[in-house]
Amino acid sequence: MTSLPRLDAIVVGGTGGSGTRVLASLLAANGMAMPEPRNSAEDWLGLQQFLRRWSKRILRKTASLDYRFEDLPRATRRGIEADLAAAFGGALPAAAASGAVPFGWKNPRSIFVLPVLAHFLPRLSFVHLVRDGRDMALSKNDRQNSLYYELLFREPQPEDPRLSAARVWRRANLEAMAAGRRLLGPRYHLVRFEDACDPESPVLPALVAALGLPRSETAGLFAAPASIGRWRSLSPDEAAEVIAAAGPAALAAVGYT
Repeated sequence: MTSLPRLDAIVVGGTGGSGTRVLASLLAANGMAMPEPRNSAEDWLGLQQFLRRWSKRILRKTASLDYRFEDLPRATRRGIEADLAAAFGGALPAAAASGAVPFGWKNPRSIFVLPVLAHFLPRLSFVHLVRDGRDMALSKNDRQNSLYYELLFREPQPEDPRLSAARVWRRANLEAMAAGRRLLGPRYHLVRFEDACDPESPVLPALVAALGLPRSETAGLFAAPASIGRWRSLSPDEAAEVIAAAGPAALAAVGYT
């Protein structure tokens, strides 16, 4: 019997550098209560220790983001529950704890523990932000690559960091998509960064409505950065290597062709 609160929690996650900070700010502006303390990237710091401790331990066992919580070792499951309960202890704003307002948080690495969150938060809504893997291969944010590449692939990272970034992008996003759809159904929401930046796109208003937030202000929070399409600056050979690493089928699965 878990000691965690039964919440209609909204969680924002994605691969590092995909733009989750702005998405969390959008949801907060529309009435989602976020816990303190948070850093400048709007990550909930109360969950940082939990993610540091368990995301790598779980991947060391599963080598996948799409796993069954029940298949983890019993001692692991007990440790996860205790640490997650400790993270939530005292973290909930009073209005969120009472159910008066929606509650949620942002931390990109939440995608690595999605089956855990779905197990303990049965009314979880997960917002998965994905950005073009070809652009992500050129991101300076390589934290997730250094943490998870060897655990996912059981081999050392390639010398070219663009290739390791593209490969982590492929595995993390495809497996998180599979886990989210399997575990959450309509409470799993996939949002493309490029669509969120398009003021003509209905994606953000539809997301706010689907999450049941009390307000529906979506204009102006996302602005298309100049880095969209930066992969096109690569030479043809370099671009071909990045596309092969990201996986043409994986790119197509989220609408990048």
